[in-house]
Amino acid sequence: MDETDLEKLVGKMSFIRKILGKNLDSKVILRKNARRSLVARRYIPKGKVIEEEDIVIKRPGTGVPTEFYDIVISSMVARDILENEILKFGDFSKSGDWNGIKHRANSD
Repeated sequence: MDETDLEKLVGKMSFIRKILGKNLDSKVILRKNARRSLVARRYIPKGKVIEEEDIVIKRPGTGVPTEFYDIVISSMVARDILENEILKFGDFSKSGDWNGIKHRANSD
């Protein structure tokens, strides 16, 4: 390999780094939009215990992920939640199965 070949190789590697960097950024955005969250199907007043009829699964996945569905059902709401509002981890009382959930869920 001579100096010219080395320059070509370095140039191609630089180009590949740029492509991978852009690709990775777009995958992160795509992943966030492809994930789904638990959303209030209707107004849920503070203190109400959530039932299956109270929530629906929608995009984007910026709130409580769907894998926590079973924990959300039968949880007490800590604040008023509006219809079509994405549920957040802080929306529930700090008891029962919720202990430590926020920390584990955000470690992705």
